Amino acid sequence: MAIREFQDQDGTRWTVWDTVPVSTVGLTGKYSRGWLAFDSGTERCRLAPIPDDWADLPAERLVLLLRLAHADTPGDTKLTSLENERRVGERRHQERRLQDRRSNPPTHKPA
Repeated sequence: MAIREFQDQDGTRWTVWDTVPVSTVGLTGKYSRGWLAFDSGTERCRLAPIPDDWADLPAERLVLLLRLAHADTPGDTKLTSLENERRVGERRHQERRLQDRRSNPPTHKPA
């Protein structure tokens, strides 16, 4: 799973990652095979299906994908309380991974 950060045209920082569900219970249509999750800390949206090679796109293209994600309507999925709990857990997990990366940059030991 890839995770990226970028800034939109308004200066808002976004984190984006791909989510592929283990179970499709409560998911309908295009979300059943996964989506990109965009999170600014105050706003969250999804884009499905996951675009090919999205993790390698420049920030400007991620902003365009974000605009498409905003156009997605919440009525595209049937969310259960279990799904909401899973999303909260997913977000916390991503935040911890990102914090770990920032706190513990890779070090290279001489051979």
